[in-house]
Amino acid sequence: MTPDVREALNINATENGIAAITKILQYNSSQVDVNELLPLWFSYPFGKMKNCFIAMDFFYLLLDSKHFKNWP
Repeated sequence: MTPDVREALNINATENGIAAITKILQYNSSQVDVNELLPLWFSYPFGKMKNCFIAMDFFYLLLDSKHFKNWP
Protein backbone atom coordinates (compact mmCIF):
# COMPACT_ATOMS: atom_id res chain seq x y z
CA MET A 1 0.00 0.00 0.00
CA THR A 2 1.37 3.38 -0.92
CA PRO A 3 1.43 6.25 1.59
CA ASP A 4 -0.75 8.45 -0.61
CA VAL A 5 -3.86 6.23 -0.66
CA ARG A 6 -5.79 8.79 1.40
CA GLU A 7 -4.91 11.83 -0.72
CA ALA A 8 -7.78 13.55 -2.52
CA LEU A 9 -6.74 12.27 -5.95
CA ASN A 10 -6.63 8.66 -4.76
CA ILE A 11 -9.42 8.40 -2.19
CA ASN A 12 -12.15 7.21 -4.58
CA ALA A 13 -9.95 4.54 -6.11
CA THR A 14 -8.83 3.40 -2.66
CA GLU A 15 -12.38 3.12 -1.34
CA ASN A 16 -13.62 1.39 -4.49
CA GLY A 17 -10.77 -1.10 -4.30
CA ILE A 18 -11.46 -1.88 -0.65
CA ALA A 19 -15.18 -2.32 -1.35
CA ALA A 20 -14.46 -4.59 -4.33
CA ILE A 21 -12.08 -6.82 -2.39
CA THR A 22 -14.55 -6.97 0.50
CA LYS A 23 -17.32 -8.11 -1.86
CA ILE A 24 -15.05 -10.74 -3.42
CA LEU A 25 -14.17 -12.09 0.02
CA GLN A 26 -17.82 -12.08 1.07
CA TYR A 27 -19.58 -13.36 -2.03
CA ASN A 28 -16.93 -15.30 -4.00
CA SER A 29 -14.77 -16.72 -1.25
CA SER A 30 -14.60 -20.09 -2.99
CA GLN A 31 -12.60 -18.46 -5.81
CA VAL A 32 -9.84 -16.95 -3.63
CA ASP A 33 -7.68 -17.98 -0.68
CA VAL A 34 -9.53 -16.16 2.09
CA ASN A 35 -6.95 -17.14 4.70
CA GLU A 36 -4.25 -15.44 2.65
CA LEU A 37 -6.27 -12.29 1.93
CA LEU A 38 -7.74 -11.61 5.39
CA PRO A 39 -4.50 -10.23 6.91
CA LEU A 40 -4.18 -7.91 3.93
CA TRP A 41 -7.84 -6.89 4.20
CA PHE A 42 -7.37 -6.01 7.89
CA SER A 43 -4.52 -3.67 6.96
CA TYR A 44 -6.71 -1.45 4.77
CA PRO A 45 -7.55 2.12 5.93
CA PHE A 46 -11.30 1.78 6.60
CA GLY A 47 -11.62 4.72 8.97
CA LYS A 48 -13.11 7.38 6.72
CA MET A 49 -14.70 5.32 3.97
CA LYS A 50 -18.00 6.67 2.66
CA ASN A 51 -19.14 3.10 2.08
CA CYS A 52 -17.57 1.64 5.18
CA PHE A 53 -20.82 -0.21 5.94
CA ILE A 54 -19.83 -2.73 3.23
CA ALA A 55 -16.61 -3.56 5.08
CA MET A 56 -18.24 -3.48 8.51
CA ASP A 57 -21.01 -5.82 7.38
CA PHE A 58 -18.37 -8.31 6.23
CA PHE A 59 -16.43 -7.82 9.48
CA TYR A 60 -19.53 -8.67 11.52
CA LEU A 61 -20.05 -11.78 9.40
CA LEU A 62 -16.47 -12.79 10.19
CA LEU A 63 -17.12 -12.31 13.89
CA ASP A 64 -20.31 -14.32 13.66
CA SER A 65 -18.60 -17.16 11.80
CA LYS A 66 -15.71 -17.20 14.29
CA HIS A 67 -13.18 -17.07 11.43
CA PHE A 68 -10.32 -15.96 13.70
CA LYS A 69 -7.54 -18.15 12.30
CA ASN A 70 -5.71 -15.45 10.33
CA TRP A 71 -6.59 -12.32 12.22
CA PRO A 72 -3.65 -10.05 12.97
